[in-house]
Amino acid sequence: MPIHLARGQNAQEPESLPRPPASAPTDDISPFNINFGGDWSPRENLEGGGGISRSSWTGDASLKFPVILNPAGTSVFGEVGFSYTGESYHFSGRANIAGSDAPWNQVDIGTVSTGIFTKLNDRWGVFSGFSLTSAAASGADLGQSFTYGGVAGADYKVSDDLSIGLALVAQSRLDRDVLVLPFPTFSWTLPINDKRWRLFSGGGPRGSGASGSAPGVAIGLSYQPIKPLTLAAGLSSLGAVNDFRLSPVSSVPNGVVRDEFTQLIFDLNYQPNSHLSLSGFVGVDLPGRLRVIASTGGQVYNENTGIAPVVGASVTWRF
Repeated sequence: MPIHLARGQNAQEPESLPRPPASAPTDDISPFNINFGGDWSPRENLEGGGGISRSSWTGDASLKFPVILNPAGTSVFGEVGFSYTGESYHFSGRANIAGSDAPWNQVDIGTVSTGIFTKLNDRWGVFSGFSLTSAAASGADLGQSFTYGGVAGADYKVSDDLSIGLALVAQSRLDRDVLVLPFPTFSWTLPINDKRWRLFSGGGPRGSGASGSAPGVAIGLSYQPIKPLTLAAGLSSLGAVNDFRLSPVSSVPNGVVRDEFTQLIFDLNYQPNSHLSLSGFVGVDLPGRLRVIASTGGQVYNENTGIAPVVGASVTWRF
């Protein structure tokens, strides 16, 4: 349950926010989850000139286990997880970012996480989690690439069709103080068209997206035309920030790259059974901002990024 997001996170309801059993029955929780995915975004124009394209792939695994199991009262579940994301950046034209047209290329991001979910009764649940992440460009000092964060919140089941909640995320950043972000969560199956429509919101990150040093929020609408198929559209990674440490021999030695972004995603998810889920998505990176910060704290590059398409796919096994 890393509290980070990668570009290309799909528009389905985020799974990484710990969903307490008040909104997810205990017999629906799969102990093991394994996910693989990837995405690609072609040229995105930089306001100061040149362009940038990105591609990434992610693998993650998590294990959920009962700590206290009491169907008639309080139950407690734990979770541990690990994820790895590899990102490739390709620059075109004369980007001239901090004096270089190609200041970095490969970025490696690894996260370990833990979480606790507690079902207090049939309506109330609480959750908390902690994560530790390393995000570094090739050749960077790993000792300077770590950030940490935590999430805590509560969830209330209003009815079988509606649950609401509130969460608070605290996350350190590579060059700044801890960021604290509160956000609401909800899942509402609409009472129309045989309950095929659902509104949802959630935050920071599904396990398949490990990159970044600040949480993001997703909000969207899904539609299930037939049982194994779900279509969804929404804003993903609202307020997300992808931070990583640069190499000591780069044009900005030991500096920090801060890539701020939001995405509009259209997702198709096929789940033939409770153990397998296949997802493909298309969308756009909305205008964002790319910053490069020196190790001394001074900002050496700060430009807006343009709109660019993004496509991707993922597969998840639960058993």
